[in-house]
Order: sequence, then C-alpha cells, then structure tokens
Amino acid sequence: IAQKEHFNKLTYIKESCNMIDNGYDFHIAWETAVNNTFLPYKRDERERLLHLGSNLGTSDAENQLSILSLCSKYFDECIAKAKADEKKYANMSATLGVLSGCTVFVLLI
Repeated sequence: IAQKEHFNKLTYIKESCNMIDNGYDFHIAWETAVNNTFLPYKRDERERLLHLGSNLGTSDAENQLSILSLCSKYFDECIAKAKADEKKYANMSATLGVLSGCTVFVLLI
C-alpha cells in the first residue's frame, strides 16, 4: 500500500511499512509513525488514526472492515467540513481585502 502513488502524501504509511520491514510489530510501528510524522490533522483526527491502527489485526476480517468503513466515513466528514471552512474563510479573506483596500483609499483622499 505504501508503494501506491495516491498514498505518497500519507508519509506515516510509508514510515510504518519501513519499521515493519525492520522487525517492528505493526501496532508499535503504526503508533510511532503517526506520532512522529508531521500531520496537519486536528487532535481528534490523529487520535482516530491511532485508534484505527490499534484495532487492525485484533479481530476478525468482518469487524476490521466495519472499523475501516467507520473511519472512512469519519474522514469523509472531516474533508467535507474542511472544504466548507476553506470556502467560508476564503470568502471572508477576500471581503476583508476589499474592505482594507477601500479603507486605505478613503484615508488617502
């Protein structure tokens, strides 16, 4: 999975795979990689990743697929919220820029 191009930005996956190749247990490798890699995630998102890693390999395949499905839904919601926030703050920044420009123009007159 670490070799797939669309996972290149998720450096903790590659780091955890390298640690596993060097003899580390999956759970230790996952936790270390997630904790030691810069991730622009919020605290609860990072905790969700750690929780995911701690649950993989500890139950049957059906339960693991259920956990992965729940995590996927959670991160889809996080992405949608981040996009909404981006749009909201981009509009606000543009408005503030225009208002600042108008203020400077009025002060110069």
